Amino acid sequence: MFMKRLSAALAACLALLPLCLNAEIPILPRAAERKLAEINATITIPEDWKIEVQNDHGVIVYQLAGKEMHPCLSITFTPDVKGRTELLPTQYAHELLTALKELGGELEKKDAAPFVRFRVTYNSEGEDEKAISVTDTALANDETSVLYFLTWQAAALADKTDALKSLRDTVLSSFKPDPKFTGAPAAQEDKKESEVRSQEPASLAQGSNEASKDEEAKTETPKKEPAEAKATPQPTPQPTPEKKRQR
Repeated sequence: MFMKRLSAALAACLALLPLCLNAEIPILPRAAERKLAEINATITIPEDWKIEVQNDHGVIVYQLAGKEMHPCLSITFTPDVKGRTELLPTQYAHELLTALKELGGELEKKDAAPFVRFRVTYNSEGEDEKAISVTDTALANDETSVLYFLTWQAAALADKTDALKSLRDTVLSSFKPDPKFTGAPAAQEDKKESEVRSQEPASLAQGSNEASKDEEAKTETPKKEPAEAKATPQPTPQPTPEKKRQR
């Protein structure tokens, strides 16, 4: 059952390949750090990118992309790999990436305690026979039995190769997971089955919050002050500083 769910998640990622081919790639996009609350991690991505999240029995899949869906990134978090597959996360990651290596890439392995990183880059073919560059990265933690699987996809454009590689390396290297995070408890996994959430870019989220506040201000009814025989001087109230909105 778990293998079917993971295969479905990977298939969903690969289905996005043809969508990563349109328009021009910004060489130096403005970036912002975003929090991935469901997996207690952060990542720095172009500030206009949108994040969508799906939780399927504790296996959490993020889709991150701009309006044109180019380039794009998916992150799949799998907890309790040992219990689901009877393999250690490092063993399972090695099997996954070894299979992908046959598509033409070289398998890289690097220790970054407590994680072990596996990475392979290869070219695939999308619609209209356009080439797509894919980089798969697996971060395995045997101590917590979790696996992070990141798939970066971008058009294989000869005149944009350096810019795309720079953007890819910046985004992937900025991913910072919590080395002690083990995932949601089983009860919470069942509660969040097939839950989908969309996270707008920070600028859009702020606009939505301000609109909501304006609407609340219109509907708020003024409070009546109690009648008093004599007016008692009161100290001038000081404005309360607004809480900083989280991006």
